[in-house]
Parts: sequence; structure tokens; C-alpha cells
Amino acid sequence: MLLISLLSISLLVLLLILLVDFLYLWSLLMTRSPFIPIPQERVSAIISSLGLVDGSTLYDLGCGEGRVLIGAAEVCASAKCVGVEKSPIAVFLARRACKKAGMSSRISIISGNIFSQDLSDATHVFCYLYPGMMSDLESKFTDELQHGARLVSADFPLPTKEPKEVVALVDGSPLGRKLFVYDF
Repeated sequence: MLLISLLSISLLVLLLILLVDFLYLWSLLMTRSPFIPIPQERVSAIISSLGLVDGSTLYDLGCGEGRVLIGAAEVCASAKCVGVEKSPIAVFLARRACKKAGMSSRISIISGNIFSQDLSDATHVFCYLYPGMMSDLESKFTDELQHGARLVSADFPLPTKEPKEVVALVDGSPLGRKLFVYDF
């Protein structure tokens, strides 16, 4: 009886691992950018570069597990923080992290496509996306972001717009070493 219970538990664990692997591979194929979290050590520099103020509306496009949103909500209590993420695993992780941080009521995580998300109310946008996506999003930003909106992109610049500032972060992780800051 004990052997059957152990086999059942082992089978359940194996099925769970296969399901997680399948969802991760599906998200890689269905999204154009894999889920690579921005290092936690970069969050304060990102938030500083965003320049959030009272009444800001921050969109994190491809928000991953929500660490930038959580950091922003901690720094600027009155900011409206919205994450948009296509990967079901990342959406689950972001919602769980927001709940754990006690921020579920202050941060919205939208399971959806960043290309169809209306950004007209955004005062601030953060993204850590591949160059091809940045190229595809540039016209969306130009068309939808209000005058004075600020965009911060980690590692990958917009192809034709000149950044207002490039912040070099040389210590720590090789990920997120440059922040490209744009004002629209």
C-alpha cells in the first residue's frame, strides 16, 4: 500500500513537471520574447529612471513575475501599476508575487497581448523585450503615448528614436546593463 502511494505521488510530480515544461515551451513559441526576469538588483535603477510621481500610470509590457511593478508600487504609493503579460506561467507568478507583497489591490496584471493593449493613459512604460519587438512597438508608442510620457527599456533600444539618456549599470548581473530612457 505504501509503495502504491509513493508511486502515485511520483507520477503526480512527474505530470506536474511535464505540464510546467509544456507551458514554458508554449509560452516561448507563442510569445516573441522568452520569459527572462530582470535582475532584482536592477529594479531600483529602473524605478529611478522612470521618475514616477503622484498620479503616475505605469505599464510594464511583458511584466514577467511583476518585480518592477511591485518595486514601483512600494516607491510611489499613488501610482497605478499595470502589467501586461502573455505567458500564462508569468501571469500566475506575477499575481502570486503581488499577493505575497500585499499589492494585489494596487497592481493589475493583464493576461494579454502587448500589441493590443491601449497605452493612451500611460504616463510611464517599462519594457525588457527583444529588439524585434521593440522595433514593432516603436510606432505604437509614438501613436498611443501621451505627450510627456516616459519609456524605459532595458538592454534593447528603440531602432529610430534617440534616447534622452542611456544609463549604464556595470556591476552585478550581465542582464539589464543598459537602460534606454525616452520622453515622448
